[in-house]
Amino acid sequence: SPVDQCDAGYYCVRASKSPTPNQGAGIANVCPIGKYCPRGTVTPVDCPLGTFSGDLELEKSDDCYSCDPGFYCDQTGLTKSVDLCDPGYYCPNGSKSRQENICTPGHYCERGTSDPKGCPVGTFSPTEGLENSTQCLSC
Repeated sequence: SPVDQCDAGYYCVRASKSPTPNQGAGIANVCPIGKYCPRGTVTPVDCPLGTFSGDLELEKSDDCYSCDPGFYCDQTGLTKSVDLCDPGYYCPNGSKSRQENICTPGHYCERGTSDPKGCPVGTFSPTEGLENSTQCLSC
């Protein structure tokens, strides 16, 4: 006889024969990659912005991985980080945009930076958004 609800990590569009079904995609199955499925899920839920997952059977949004430092995840339901952050910006863990944070004065941020790098000794910068150390000015 059909079960009431699927277990967390699974989804059941129609009545399932098991709380942990394997009846095929679109009917009742393990929660797919890029999504999570709390107990009783009918439609798998996308991992939120700033996260991704390449794993099956996620049970809650906290099971999704934060986007890697230096990368961004600007869509829901991702199975991997999208791409490196833009030059002149830095992207810490869990970034949602290619231009998450503008590089701060006195620092530069090459493509894919997760933490701003200080201008080299003997140089400085009063402006934000530097893309490489050659843009720092001599003291």
